[in-house]
Order: sequence, then structure tokens, then C-alpha cells
Amino acid sequence: MTKIYPQNRDKRKKRKTWIFIFAIFALLGATNGNVRNFTVKAIVNVTNPVFKFSRFAAEKKDSIVFLFRNKQSLDEELNYLRERNIELENEIILLESAKKENEELKILLSRPEKKSYILGSIISRPPQSPYDMIVVDAGSDNGVKNGMRAVVYGGVLIGHAVEVFPGASKIKLVSYPGEETNLIMENGKISAIGLGLGGGNIEVKIPSSVKINSGDKINTEGTSHYLLGTADKIEADALNPFQKIIFRTPVNLNELQKIGLEK
Repeated sequence: MTKIYPQNRDKRKKRKTWIFIFAIFALLGATNGNVRNFTVKAIVNVTNPVFKFSRFAAEKKDSIVFLFRNKQSLDEELNYLRERNIELENEIILLESAKKENEELKILLSRPEKKSYILGSIISRPPQSPYDMIVVDAGSDNGVKNGMRAVVYGGVLIGHAVEVFPGASKIKLVSYPGEETNLIMENGKISAIGLGLGGGNIEVKIPSSVKINSGDKINTEGTSHYLLGTADKIEADALNPFQKIIFRTPVNLNELQKIGLEK
């Protein structure tokens, strides 16, 4: 047996009441014009808010869909612009690098003696390679031979080739520990031997009687000499017949891109 709760009984009574009222209006509307008009207006007034809300909801839905699609389009455009910006930044870096290399080559090839060089790009440098050693991408296939002098900026000697392979060469720098280089103190007009200390530093000992100032040029010996560096630190002792000069190669290896190997 189905049990009917009072709440359900009330709902059924209300539903029956509304059906009865609608039936009365429908019956009267069929026979009386005024009642029919009143009934139509009542129905319109009741349903009009529903239709307005439906239209409003449809418009809002279209707006939301449009905004969503528009946002997607903007996101895609922003991603494209970001990627394009990265490409342009890389192009600028490449152009600046090419400009710098071009300037280095111009200086290298502008020596009055018109020497011939084999050009090579540095492919390994400290700390990737042993300190005071660099590797270039020019080797025996390009005509490089052991002992060739490595020159930069048209007039600075940085070392010489010590190991040559078909497509690459190792360059030992003049600052390599224990490396000896014949040199001349330009202002003192005295020859000496430079001794590599490592880390780009070179030491030279000359008589204390020779006047040397900080900044004096130190060149290789020979008619067509190269610059080795400038006097940086001078250590003199009245009790010692020799003074010690410490200098560095005037080149920043981290910025250097190309070298010339003198034929």
C-alpha cells in the first residue's frame, strides 16, 4: 500500500487547481473575446521574461565564445611575436659577431709587411682546453705546420702551433708555464728571454741598471717584430743585480674569435 505524505497531497491539490483555472479560462476564451484577450495577455506577460532571459543567455553565450576565440587568437599572436623576437635577437648577436670578426681580419691583414696568414677560428680555450693552450679549426689540410706563429690584431704574438692535425691545431701560448720567448724591451733597447708563468703572465729578468717604466712595450726580436705585451709589475732590489718585470699578453682570450698563423 502506497503511503501519501501531506506535502505531496498539497502539491497535487495546487496542480489540480491550476489545471482547473486554465481550463476555465480556455473555455471562456473560446466564447468571450474579452476573456480571450485577457488570457493571451496574461500568458504573454508570464512567458515574456522567460523569452527575454533565453535571448540574453544566448547573447552572452555568443559573447563568451567570441572572447574565448579572440583570447586564443591573441595568445597565438603573442607566442609568434615572442618567437620572432628571439630570432631577431639571435640575428643581432650573429651580426655583431660577424662585424667583430671582420674588424679583426682587417687589422690582421693590414700589416705593412704584407705577410701571409692562414686564418683559423678558436674552437677551444681555457678552461675547456689546458690553461695557456687554445685549439683552432685550421690544420694540415689548410697548410698549417708545427712552429707557425699565432698572431692576432695584426701585430700581437700570442703563441705558436705545437700539434697539427688535418682539421685542427693546438696553439701553445707564450704565457704557457716554462715557455721561453726571445724579446726586446723597446725603451731599454735590451734583449732578454721571457719565461711563461701561466695564466697569461710572463716574466723577464734584466739588469737593474736598465731603466724600465710601467707601460713600456715589450716586443719579439727581429726586424718585423710583434708585440708581446707591456711592462706591468716591476720588482727591483738594491741588493739584486737583476730586476724582474711581470707582464701579460694584451689579449682577452674570452673575446678573441680568430687568429692568423704566419706562413
